[in-house]
Amino acid sequence: MVYEIGAGNGTLAMDILNLLQEEYPDVYERTRYNIIEISGSLVKKQKAKLSKAHPCVNVTHQSVFHWDKKEPAPCFFLAMEVIVCVISSFLRRLMLCRTTLPTILSDTTSRR
Repeated sequence: MVYEIGAGNGTLAMDILNLLQEEYPDVYERTRYNIIEISGSLVKKQKAKLSKAHPCVNVTHQSVFHWDKKEPAPCFFLAMEVIVCVISSFLRRLMLCRTTLPTILSDTTSRR
């Protein structure tokens, strides 16, 4: 059982499932791959990309914050796209602070 939160366009899911199918067919046969996606447009892309190649994929259009299903089976949890977005957002804000804060500080000190 695999849960991927925010799977982007589905490339990681496709790569993982292709590898399992080719190299570990016995594992692939037991695999259930669940994507929880908040973006409606990405849900469509993920379904179009994955549904024919890998019928074991289930894409749910929902925020992970509203997920209430309990999974009793051991599972893997992936959130690569989410992590990338969080890091990118943090770095953008950090760079913004580095460029604007010194300017703001120098403007306030020059007015004294």
